Amino acid sequence: MLPVKTIVTRLVAALAAVLALTPSAAAQNAWVVDWLREYAGGKHVAIANDLRKVASISRLESDLEIVSKTWLKQEPVDQRRRELAAFALEAGFAQAVQGTAAGKLVEWGCKQIRRVTKPGEFERRWHLAAFSALGGAIDPDNLQAHVTHMKFHFPNEPRLLFERAVASELSAADVFTKRRVSAGEVEDRNAEAAKRYREATASSDPGIQAEALLRLGHVEMARGKLDAAVSALDHAEPLLSDAADRYLLLLFRGQALERLKQPDAARRAYESALAIQPGAHSATMALASLLFRTGERADADRLVSALMARAEPVPDPWWFYWPADYRYGIERLQAMREVLK
Repeated sequence: MLPVKTIVTRLVAALAAVLALTPSAAAQNAWVVDWLREYAGGKHVAIANDLRKVASISRLESDLEIVSKTWLKQEPVDQRRRELAAFALEAGFAQAVQGTAAGKLVEWGCKQIRRVTKPGEFERRWHLAAFSALGGAIDPDNLQAHVTHMKFHFPNEPRLLFERAVASELSAADVFTKRRVSAGEVEDRNAEAAKRYREATASSDPGIQAEALLRLGHVEMARGKLDAAVSALDHAEPLLSDAADRYLLLLFRGQALERLKQPDAARRAYESALAIQPGAHSATMALASLLFRTGERADADRLVSALMARAEPVPDPWWFYWPADYRYGIERLQAMREVLK
């Protein structure tokens, strides 16, 4: 029989071998610690680019929960919370394509923000950038929750009414919700979105007014209130300077006018949209469909053939309608990084 000391030595060696083959919590999130440390040290853009490689945002959230227990033992704690929240937000934005999982990670970061003792300019910028990440994730539930969270610290933020409206509009489309939405629920949610967009049009910020009117036009069209849709778009037009927004206005106007049995006016709207973004899919197909229905089938065929012949699709502003604030994300993240000190 082997001596006790030898048995113990071999057991310890065996256990060490097993542990070497079994990833521990520390081993699993070691890279998270390294990246977080580099991010906190000022390498914001480099780490933001690295975060595009993360395969599972849910796993990252679990790792951050583990890492945070040690990270928050360092002083000053409020600054450590800001670093964790900023890192989580960068990841949520970089991986917005992962949908609800990205939204949950952003809200994990928001828990850190809500625990900061004296919220200030960093927290305000963080919240605005969070709207961009949640927009990219197209996550109406977490977007609505986030409006409430920001309102707690910044009740007078002009963008809150607009974001609530976006959340209501997204929740009316069951492709963005976790369950099928009935016809009655669609109408109720679109009605709520229209109400909230109207409230947002009273903002003192002309940019918010313009966005709210543009999206109000789209919602009213979805509700079948075509005259109200055209009116909202008409009011939005002089306020819009962004080319993508003007494209969307003309696209929506064309769709509303077509349903109002005004094909000539609808055609002019579609052609004006394509003058802004030649070859864009949404206006091209809308115009081709209109031409087909009005008997101009050869022209419709030429439009579709040219569209299909393109090696690469032309960027279409319609693709960015549902992600809402996502298009502002890079700018807002940079503004947040500037005050992460």
